[in-house]
Amino acid sequence: MLDAVLLNMRMDGRIAMCGMISQYNLDQPEGVHNLFYIISKRLRMEGFHVFSYFTIYHQYEKEMAGYLKEGKVVCVEDIVEGLHYAPTALIRLFTGHITKQQLAAMAATVSNKRVILKRYVKGFVSEDDMEVVTAVAPPLAVAADSKAVVVKNLYVSCDPYMRNRMTRHEVPSYVPDFVPGEVLANFGVMRVISSGHPDFKAGDLLWGITGWEEYTLINNPESLFRINHPELPLSYYTGMPGLTAYAGFFDVSKPKKGEYVFISAASGAVGQIVGQLAKITGCYVVGSAGSDKKVNLLRTKFGFDDAFNYKKESDLEAALKRCFPVGIDIYFENVGGAMLDAVLPNMRLGGRIATCGMISQYNLEQPEGVGNLFYIVAKRLRMEGFMVFDYYDRYCKFEKEMAGYLKEGKVTYIEDIAEGLDAAPAALIKLYTGHNVGKQLVAVTRE
Repeated sequence: MLDAVLLNMRMDGRIAMCGMISQYNLDQPEGVHNLFYIISKRLRMEGFHVFSYFTIYHQYEKEMAGYLKEGKVVCVEDIVEGLHYAPTALIRLFTGHITKQQLAAMAATVSNKRVILKRYVKGFVSEDDMEVVTAVAPPLAVAADSKAVVVKNLYVSCDPYMRNRMTRHEVPSYVPDFVPGEVLANFGVMRVISSGHPDFKAGDLLWGITGWEEYTLINNPESLFRINHPELPLSYYTGMPGLTAYAGFFDVSKPKKGEYVFISAASGAVGQIVGQLAKITGCYVVGSAGSDKKVNLLRTKFGFDDAFNYKKESDLEAALKRCFPVGIDIYFENVGGAMLDAVLPNMRLGGRIATCGMISQYNLEQPEGVGNLFYIVAKRLRMEGFMVFDYYDRYCKFEKEMAGYLKEGKVTYIEDIAEGLDAAPAALIKLYTGHNVGKQLVAVTRE
């Protein structure tokens, strides 16, 4: 081998002489014939012993521990059990008993906990419709000719629209259906383990669509975003709610100072941000929520002008009339159904309804009917649906402004964090039962 290597060395190459295992069992070592290349190619061949480098052990230990934790280095061991097998184990070193194929198979056994869809869902989703399983992780090193990235997921987001993806649609929906037996996917925060993409390197913190699992291979990382403010809590970057609130309020609703704004599901991930942006803009803001605790948060934590518990109101239309005697200019719609029916008569002439979601309808086999739609005509209303994906070009502006608001204390964000993927199915269900307080997400691992 050394003879062949010498022929292939580049000018000024270096050969670190660690060992020559092929020679240890020979009575007469084999001769090396191509040593003249050391001269002609100006090579440096240097032998060394580990004992001479004990002084750098602490530096080595610190760096290597980091590489192992980040998946940059994988160590494969061949362990025999008990001293009885020690002589055989030693002999295997010299016979080359472990083959390349065996090493590859051992290196591939990194486990990967993941949450899969068990079956398509009809009616109200339950924890039993999902399953937490352990599979084999994708190779932690991407192929040399690939532009993919392998990521370690830190947080994954729970969002209401995921329920729609759990139903099989004969007519394709706006996002693909989940597939039974396959991992769920949504927005998340991740650290790059390995990358073949020129824009990303190992160690980078990103957010974007990823799997509900510990490790994900992302073949098209162009949709991922770099985290530019790691000094903020990483969980704040679980993707969709902040940009949804920003685009829905400023681009769709087009608010003016002094206007009257109503937000349903106002203590949720999107609603709490919309309300605070509306206050920054100079609007009068009222929100609805499903518990007295959430109503108190809207008034005291998020600075809403008023709020009410819709579960305690026998007449939603009257409740809105009480909160908005002169009517509503902007309704940020997160609920649908009876709430939308009550809002429409209370809208002011030329009002805008930014239709973000209709969470009250997602678990119904037959959506509720809305009877007051003629008010859209009579009051010249604009009711506009939108998707956050259409506003990615606004992300840089949003990120800069929102980071400033957070640091200045103008915006407060409340999260409801479940620990570990085992808790992920229950965390998702909390969105639909109203048991979450603030943004619902899952901490896959804490770094």
